[in-house]
Amino acid sequence: MDTIAETAEKFGISKNALRYYEKEGLLNSVARDKNGIRSYSEKDLLEINKIVHLRKLGASLKEIKEFNFDEATVTSDILQKRIEFLERLDLKLQRNILEIKEQEVYLQKKMKRLKRIRKDLAKQETL
Repeated sequence: MDTIAETAEKFGISKNALRYYEKEGLLNSVARDKNGIRSYSEKDLLEINKIVHLRKLGASLKEIKEFNFDEATVTSDILQKRIEFLERLDLKLQRNILEIKEQEVYLQKKMKRLKRIRKDLAKQETL
């Protein structure tokens, strides 16, 4: 069982974010000790991991809330919506990767040009 500080550090998020996720129903009620200190279980950590990854992929908290479902009551329709949601995130991710690759090519061209100018400048200074 992890404290809120340990959990926040483990996932690189703030303690306030963890409290907010719980308040908004993204996490089930987190266990507390007799002093009211939150204690995150392995199950909680798995849910937080899912939330953090979906956020990094660009999902809104509303989408993540809709994404969560009770597997005991899952239907084919719910699974289809979950698949479509993940496919949309994948498409968004692929676009982001393409944009990053384009920026990488631009950056490499700039570095090559600047290195060529530096080399030419060094030649002129030796004359």
